[in-house]
Amino acid sequence: MASYTYTELYGSGSIGETISSGVEKVFTFTNPSGSSYFTMETIPSSSGFYEAASPKNFSGSFIVSESMGLVTSSYIASVVVQPGTQSFKFTPAITVTGTTYYLRGTGVYSLDILSSTSFDPDAQAFITATAITDTTQQNAVDALVIGLKDDLLWTKMLAVYPFVGGTATTCKYNLKNPLDTDGAFRLNFVGGWTFSNNGVTPNGTTAYADTFLVPLTHFTSGNSSFSAYSRINNSEVGVLLGTRGSAFNTNLELALRNASNTTVWHNTSSGGITVSPNPTTSAINFISSRINSANNITAQNGATNTQVGSEIAFSSFPIYISAKNNQGVAASFSTRNLAFAHVGTGLTQAECTLFYNRIQTFQTTLSRQV
Repeated sequence: MASYTYTELYGSGSIGETISSGVEKVFTFTNPSGSSYFTMETIPSSSGFYEAASPKNFSGSFIVSESMGLVTSSYIASVVVQPGTQSFKFTPAITVTGTTYYLRGTGVYSLDILSSTSFDPDAQAFITATAITDTTQQNAVDALVIGLKDDLLWTKMLAVYPFVGGTATTCKYNLKNPLDTDGAFRLNFVGGWTFSNNGVTPNGTTAYADTFLVPLTHFTSGNSSFSAYSRINNSEVGVLLGTRGSAFNTNLELALRNASNTTVWHNTSSGGITVSPNPTTSAINFISSRINSANNITAQNGATNTQVGSEIAFSSFPIYISAKNNQGVAASFSTRNLAFAHVGTGLTQAECTLFYNRIQTFQTTLSRQV
């Protein structure tokens, strides 16, 4: 959602937001008193006129009440803003690029612009925080949230990182609590990273992301889970996420295809658990879960297995992504492109499979599945 105050609209106005072709937008005005005016105007060429190359931004369709008195052409659309709350709908025939038009107004009203599509409130909060405008990405996020809620998994999530939007800003937010704070487990990207529509890629030497999520504070015995969705098949010593609480006990770590084996430490001692069956690729969605203190559930692309591995004390250092937090120092850096990660409470084998299915649907919608 984009919002504008009357001071932002007054005079020269504000540059608009990009609106995709065929996407209906709802313009809602809250006007305390007095008739006012609102105009969307394509920026003229350097000669001060509209020419053949000028975008016909407002050649789409409008749904406007008669009282708003719409006046429109291919380049301009204007309405009267009466006292109270009023709305009109606009569906562009072409993609309207934000840098090609102004929003202007008179009076002291406020304006909210929102897609007419009604998203789940939690999905909308994430979309608003990230300012993602791509409709495929918006719909994928919405479907993911709704799916997790339908499968009763949403309440089991502490942090969900969809790595969507292709920028450091969009990829840092926690879907479960999209606030720009350490307490909301918003990521802090450190070192060299590449961001794209395929997710996030560390440089393998200095890059890691701090989740600010401390197992000792947020985990309880026999009740925790984490996952990572790697899109790269290679063998490396780097880990996909982890934290070490003492010199001899690696409390939480995922090492996919480290030499010949995949090893997971899920609040376990220094030896960890050698995953069986051993994954033949690191291009995989891997989930680790504990629903008791004696066993560890692992899921490789939804196929689950339970292995013996006694639980020990939790780390007091926050979890890092694409490296491990070795008592406050980043180590074991990964090079793998990640398209998803999460930390939460324990998931049963059935829930691991449900969770994988929702993640895979999300990745497939974004055309980046493995």
